[in-house]
Amino acid sequence: MQVGNTDVTMNKPFEISNYDPSYIQFIDNYSLEEVDFNAALKSVLIFGISKIPGVGEGLALLLDIFWPQKKENLWEQIKDKVENLIDQNALQIIELILSGDIKQFEERIKTVNSEILGKKLKDASNHYMNIAEDLVGFEKKFIFADLKRLDKKAINLYVLPLYSTTVLMKVSYYITGIQKAELIGLNESQTTRLKKYLNRLIHDSKGVNYYIKTLNEDRIDATYDDAPPDEIFDAMMYTRSFTAINGLEYIPIWNKMVELHSLDMECYVDVISYSKLFGRQTPDLAKQATAVEMTQPLTPDLLNNGQRNKIKSITGYIRRIGGSPRVGGGKIIFENGTNYQFGTITNELVYKELNGALINNLVVYGNKAIDEATFYFSDGSQLSFGERGYPPTYHEFKLSGHHIVSFYITSDAPSLAGQAANIAVAYQLTNK
Repeated sequence: MQVGNTDVTMNKPFEISNYDPSYIQFIDNYSLEEVDFNAALKSVLIFGISKIPGVGEGLALLLDIFWPQKKENLWEQIKDKVENLIDQNALQIIELILSGDIKQFEERIKTVNSEILGKKLKDASNHYMNIAEDLVGFEKKFIFADLKRLDKKAINLYVLPLYSTTVLMKVSYYITGIQKAELIGLNESQTTRLKKYLNRLIHDSKGVNYYIKTLNEDRIDATYDDAPPDEIFDAMMYTRSFTAINGLEYIPIWNKMVELHSLDMECYVDVISYSKLFGRQTPDLAKQATAVEMTQPLTPDLLNNGQRNKIKSITGYIRRIGGSPRVGGGKIIFENGTNYQFGTITNELVYKELNGALINNLVVYGNKAIDEATFYFSDGSQLSFGERGYPPTYHEFKLSGHHIVSFYITSDAPSLAGQAANIAVAYQLTNK
């Protein structure tokens, strides 16, 4: 992969032997909304567990989160969504894990919970620690390294949501023991062991954080090498986003949980994910997806305060086509003063100061070009420019639990006479 603004995408050869048609079919058929399997759970965790109404005693919270009574458990819900993408040998292994280990852990945790509520603390503490020890290394069952297929790393991408859910369950289980040691009957030596399990799981040099980051880098490189040139933007951004929302977004959450030894904490998640494009791919847009380091304007900088640069104002430039107003380009000014113009710049424009508001969603109209765009903000206001054509084909950029932190427009399609050819956005978990 080459860096930044060099022409890295449009002329590279494409070998059909390297092409994974299931992946392109996957990104065509599934939105980010559909593959953010634990969106609601992540939103709860970054605001604090104590805000959940009706939390029960003992280990009830853990059971309610991962094994809800009136739904399939979290692993089954995820498996149902990704099973069509997974090698049959791997799928059979996963189904055995879910029907065996996951089911047994549920029953064993329920037993411990009953012992806690029944004040049988000697039994509860012994059984609790037995489970804690059996969980050591359990997440590795969702890593496929021995399949005699070249696509085992691709399978690991699809299985990543199961892996991250397992790690989150383990972290929650260990921390529950530390927080509720007296209630469970655990002594200081036992809670010290739980802390060691936690640190080894998360912070070991080859622990879960290392694995997720390495998988992310590997899949980005593989997608760059394998994706069809005319789909490079969607393929690259979908890979970045799939690993972001199903892996990278968890890292600051469980890092904070381990730091505080608490499930009840607030956490800022700086991870960025990306939409697919609406419109048509152009060389300028493709370059945004193929840089080694993602930067502004589409990826807000991480500032010295540990938070992402926020949009201060948005300008929308109008390009008239046959007298009709259409989207031409845009300008973003960030709170640290940096600013970016993109697309076609005209004297006819709309402008809005955000004044701290977030972009909840963006609705666009067009057919292989952008006719109209409307931003919807968290304070109830809107910013709209252009005018929809007929028939009005539209798309809404929105991701549950997230807000839009930036966008990008290009107009480098000569046949469009300066009208915007496309638009894409970046998302971040909403932390307030």
